[in-house]
Amino acid sequence: MGEIITNQPPTLSVFPSGWNYQSIGRRVQVCGRHGGAVTLTNGVYRSNGTQTSATYRWKVVALVDAVNPMAHFANLRSDNAGGSMEVDGDHAITVRCSLEKDGEGTRVAGLCDGKPSASLAAGALDVPFEFPIHLVKGQTYWLRVHVSVASAGQFWPLGRVGWAALGEGSTANADQTLSGDPGSGDFWGFGPVAFTGIPTNENPVVWLFNGDSILKGYSASNPNGLPNHGVLAQAAEELGQPWMINSIVGYGLYSDAPENIDYGSPGSVPNMRLRARLARYATHYLQCVGTNDINNGQPVDTLRWRMAQYSRWARGLGLIPCQTTLSVWTAWNAAKKADLVTINTLIRNKTNVGPLTGVIDFADAWETARNSGVIRSGYSSDGVHPEPGAGFDALKTAMKTALATVPRTV
Repeated sequence: MGEIITNQPPTLSVFPSGWNYQSIGRRVQVCGRHGGAVTLTNGVYRSNGTQTSATYRWKVVALVDAVNPMAHFANLRSDNAGGSMEVDGDHAITVRCSLEKDGEGTRVAGLCDGKPSASLAAGALDVPFEFPIHLVKGQTYWLRVHVSVASAGQFWPLGRVGWAALGEGSTANADQTLSGDPGSGDFWGFGPVAFTGIPTNENPVVWLFNGDSILKGYSASNPNGLPNHGVLAQAAEELGQPWMINSIVGYGLYSDAPENIDYGSPGSVPNMRLRARLARYATHYLQCVGTNDINNGQPVDTLRWRMAQYSRWARGLGLIPCQTTLSVWTAWNAAKKADLVTINTLIRNKTNVGPLTGVIDFADAWETARNSGVIRSGYSSDGVHPEPGAGFDALKTAMKTALATVPRTV
């Protein structure tokens, strides 16, 4: 498991000042379910009301060496209308968890305020469980999460976290590991909203991403997204930059990526509760939403105003605000392409889009030339999303260069 620490202070709900807890790993996928069905109730993002407990096995990769890792849980879910709003969970839930180093078989129980379980009231935002171990960079760990409710007829939150078409999570009391491309089905589960710790050997850039289907890794051949997300998330990981996606993907809480910048904007208080809490575990904020807004006819002035809101929000929480340039769609008419040129020019010049510190120029890597409005050959099959292959790899290389040189101070 790594060295078990015996001289650490007890887990605290409020972390001691000076302890630099940061996101240190990424959720790859749910890799199994133990006991109990996880089907939705009439399309609502919650358990079926028949089962009173279930256990989910998560695969976590440590991206830095760290001590005192923590799994953080919330009792929130997406609303009943397709996940466009963040709402409180339906009932109180009880959570237990354990962590195991791949190949060792020894599980270390997580402790919340020194206890092996915690009750999360509906609406709970950030309940941490601490594991007294050292994590090793690049090592795989298995996080088992047991969630329960008091009686039948009560529910715990569910998010889309796997793909049933591959058999992932479909067999009770069995562990499965994802391989190949996602299928068309969905698997629903419950897991942590963040995985943090104290880096020991470096001071990494830690990203809080907010992005759409391009960030999630959707494409013509991957209609549900890639299990390790799109080019930006993969580029960050290969650089050793931990990341969290706190839109409506990642860590088993939500279902899909927000496709428009209005989702969860700083003026939407219900959608910002968890986002503001997770910001404490990151150093940088990257806004990757906006191309759908152009496609849907959002005025440029409204779009740039929303971007400015996000930048001011991130700066106010102590994050370094960054923004990607937006990508063109093959099917766009001249008017939409002109709007794209306008907004990307504002982003590159950091003009009227908020207090931007860093710009990740996705568009320059995506188009044949700046403002050409033409996607590079082999980069996309549907004219919207990067398609895995040579073009995808070239985009990722460009994104690694951009992320590696992002400013470390405002």
